[in-house]
Amino acid sequence: MERELAKTSSLIELVADGLKWRGVSEITALFCAQVGMDAFSTAIRRWNAATHGSTAAVGTFAAVGTPAAAGTADLHEELDEVFDDLRVMTQTLTPTAVR
Repeated sequence: MERELAKTSSLIELVADGLKWRGVSEITALFCAQVGMDAFSTAIRRWNAATHGSTAAVGTFAAVGTPAAAGTADLHEELDEVFDDLRVMTQTLTPTAVR
């Protein structure tokens, strides 16, 4: 578990560094990197459930290399759905609801 958390933290830092290099403010870069990683982790869990019938937590990096069984969800489809869900959720927020 600690190793997985260290990998995830390192990846978040790398993504944030890339965003900062492109001119994004530090706080926004860190926020976007964390949200992106959370969305990716959610997609992995959904994909694992669709592929293997399990909602158990799966190591993010180990799960990516696992081929999907025939007729099951594609990881890219799960990622698209998670980001679509995120867009819908953020569009429903109003300035007063955020405070």
